[in-house]
Amino acid sequence: MAEVIATKQKKKNRLLASLLERVSRTQQWLLTDPELAAERDVASKLPATPQPDHTAKAQTPTTEYWRTDAPGLDELLWGEGWAVPLGEHMTTVMVRAFGLNKEMSVLDLTGGLGGSGAMIVEAFGSYVTALEADTELAARGVHYLKQKSAAHHATLESYAPEKFLAKRRFDGIIARELFYRMADKPALVAEIAKSLKDYAHLSWTDLVLADPVADEAALQPWLKAEIAGTRPLRLAEVEPLWTKNRVELRVSEDRTGHYIDAVEGSLAKLVRVLQGQTVAPETKQLILSRVEFWAQRVNAFNHGLRFYRFYGTKRG
Repeated sequence: MAEVIATKQKKKNRLLASLLERVSRTQQWLLTDPELAAERDVASKLPATPQPDHTAKAQTPTTEYWRTDAPGLDELLWGEGWAVPLGEHMTTVMVRAFGLNKEMSVLDLTGGLGGSGAMIVEAFGSYVTALEADTELAARGVHYLKQKSAAHHATLESYAPEKFLAKRRFDGIIARELFYRMADKPALVAEIAKSLKDYAHLSWTDLVLADPVADEAALQPWLKAEIAGTRPLRLAEVEPLWTKNRVELRVSEDRTGHYIDAVEGSLAKLVRVLQGQTVAPETKQLILSRVEFWAQRVNAFNHGLRFYRFYGTKRG
């Protein structure tokens, strides 16, 4: 058993090293572009009103810049309709135990760009109520659902997760990487449990801390890059939180390796796309900021952060 654990850990270490190298190459490729020479702070925010490069325009008046916004970059990284890694694959895994049909309803607490809602409607004909904390993603997601002819069975709107209140009960609930960034986790868990019918299903993914974490100080750069108030649970804390609310945890699965593979593949795809483009300066800053974000998250996997899939059912 010890040899098996050691082999798995070595594989994880190789994946992390490969991904960190990919992140570094992506950053270097963008930073060596002469048009970005004056903007080396990869952590800076995207300016509200980007300043035009008058010199560049004078030299190349016909230059057509490649531009995208944050939702567009998400789709480039993770696929059309998706705003997180492993979008389609993980949604398939999450709902496969639900036994969905045309009469059932699903609450999606991280509706993103509408990919999960459209997929569930197309595959099962179920009714989907999708909520998304990012208003820009939500607006784009509404358009995506209409485009996929799923709007008749799926709705998507923005909301504040910290203020979520149970209004009705569902046959199934899904969420992607939500709880780790919530300040008041018990309150949200209680409302989600109220939103489940008896014997209904709940499936979610989250970032959690391995127990024990060897070097918590090393996680601080990642925490600073995340939403203010982010405090992931330790793995041992997850089950008791749900048990108090009559949700029996049935699956607790470490999917960190799959997550790392997905991020590495997406960054490789991003570089291939950008190498044939003249990227607008403001878009480069957006990309650099996003690459730096993923660099911090990937580095956190070296210090005890884990990506887990959970599945549970509500007791009657």
